[in-house]
Order: sequence, then structure tokens, then C-alpha cells
Amino acid sequence: MRAHSATAQVWGGEIGPHNGGSPPCDHTSMRWANFGDSFWYADALGSKAHYGYSTFCRQDYIGADYGLVDCSTGSPLPDFYTAIMFGSVMGREVLTAAVTTGGSSAVRAYAHCYNGGNGNGSVAVLMMNLHPTATAHVQLPLSLGAEAGGVRVDYVFTGSTEPSKLSPATGLNGTGMLLNGQLLALGANGEVPALLAMGNRSPTASGAVDVGPLSIVYSVFESAGAAACTTSGSE
Repeated sequence: MRAHSATAQVWGGEIGPHNGGSPPCDHTSMRWANFGDSFWYADALGSKAHYGYSTFCRQDYIGADYGLVDCSTGSPLPDFYTAIMFGSVMGREVLTAAVTTGGSSAVRAYAHCYNGGNGNGSVAVLMMNLHPTATAHVQLPLSLGAEAGGVRVDYVFTGSTEPSKLSPATGLNGTGMLLNGQLLALGANGEVPALLAMGNRSPTASGAVDVGPLSIVYSVFESAGAAACTTSGSE
């Protein structure tokens, strides 16, 4: 028998929300090209990282109604922005996260060292509220805001209330996505919105985060001081 390699990695290959059999490009059925699919996608990214996957291969970038961009126009779909945001905020170091409050069955949560923290102890938390009407009041550990003058930056993703050019549907079934109330779309020259520049900064990093119904929230705690997320703690 061959011994297992100590450096072997677990990869998730060709993972996608589709069930096959889709026409080459059909806008009459935007089953996966909608905001609702980003709940699956963000949860899959978080759970794969939690269970030790080092690589997640999305199927696919463009194609039918399950690509990251539209099959005919190349316009970014909600999962496109989900991929960018997760990669920009959630670092490679995975932390333990658990939801223990009431109504926790409707809430998903994942925590990583902040990707832009550069070893200074910053933490990023991904939270999703699957409840259609109730806001989740997530009480976070006070240790995340222990440093005086700490800052929390929130990125709140919700479905658009306006139909897009691709589909007349809105909300979960629509192809539009809002970040802190602003519709995400390419610029006049095709530039991708600077997502990190659109965060809402709070003067305190402790306390509760309100996660609205059917929303996806990334919260960055710049002054968390987490030992696992410091240069010395990761050595």
C-alpha cells in the first residue's frame, strides 16, 4: 500500500448548481443565473473551506444558465460578484464559527482571517439569512471589537427590486444584485465595480450585526486582534 502524502490537498472539481440538460443559451429559464443561487454558492465556498478543501472549481464561467456571466451578453450574474467578494474578503486561514442564537436554522455563518489583513489580526465573517421575512440579530463575540476605536466594515448583498434586461423577475429569482443598496453593474468601459470600496463602516466593531431577510452579509473586523490571524500566530 502507498502511504498518503502529507502534502496532499482536497480539491472540489467542476462544482456547479446545474442539473444538466440545459439548452446552449436560454433566457426563458434563468434557474441558476439569479440572486437566490448566490446563497448556495456562498455557502458552498464557506463549507468547503471549513472542511479543508483547498480548491473549489466552479462549473462554469459562461454557459447555459449556470455560468458566472450571462451566456449571450457576458454580463456578470450575481454569482460573479459572490466569487469576487468571497475571494477578496475571506482569507486562507479558516476559523471556527457557530450560530447558537434562536432561529439559527435560518442562519449560516463562516469566519476566516481577513484576506486584506496582512497578518494584523483582522477577521472576516460571512453570514447568510435564509428567512424570507425575519431579520437575524447576530450577537458577535465582544473580543472582535476589543481594541478601542475598532471598526467594522459591512457588505450587505440583497436581490434587486427592479427587473434586469435579462429577466423580468426580481428578488431571489432576479438576475440583479445590490451591494449596500447599490445595483452592481459594469462601468461604461466594462470595468468591474470596486466592491471593497462600497463597504459601510461602523465606528464600533463589537455588538450585534443585523442580517436582513434573504440577505448575504460580509463583516470585516479590522481590530479583532485574533491570534490565529496575526503574523506571529500563523507561524
